[in-house]
Amino acid sequence: MKIPRLRIGLLGRVAVALAAVGLLPLALVSYRLVQINREAMVEQVLRTHIVAAKTAAERVAAFLSARESLVRAAAESPELADPRSPGAQQLLVGNLQAWAGLGVLGIAVVDPQGQEVVRVQLTGDAPRRSVAAGLQAPGPSAGVAVVGREPLLLRIGAPLTAGKGALVLVCRGDPLLDMVQAEELGEQAD
Repeated sequence: MKIPRLRIGLLGRVAVALAAVGLLPLALVSYRLVQINREAMVEQVLRTHIVAAKTAAERVAAFLSARESLVRAAAESPELADPRSPGAQQLLVGNLQAWAGLGVLGIAVVDPQGQEVVRVQLTGDAPRRSVAAGLQAPGPSAGVAVVGREPLLLRIGAPLTAGKGALVLVCRGDPLLDMVQAEELGEQAD
């Protein structure tokens, strides 16, 4: 048995040809627009990530700069020429009280070899351990160093201008972790 062959008349063929001529460019343009849109979205996501990274870097820089400025200003104090004097003790205690809200756990004056000369710290066992660990960690006394991981601790120091050695503060670093978490970007930031 023969299967009947479908025959399209002239009008049908013209309609199919016109549809192909009309729809083919539309399909090509649609495909190209989807590609352009995808590229633009990827570029926008990359820009968003760059802005988030720059913002996080600026936050971290401001965090560290504020604490470095405090240490440098205090290190220039003439009272610290003799760190064991009552004036130096009063200065250190006053600074600790003023800076505790910034996460400062303790302040110490160290000699040029990094040995502790005098220290003031917040009360409690955890601050005492944190400050001791921060001061005993290897590395130069001046500048910024990460000296603890659990919890995150920073040691920030500046050379004394009125004496030999450095003024060092140990502070909590966990606010830095919050600054570098890009929660506003969601899962795309991972």
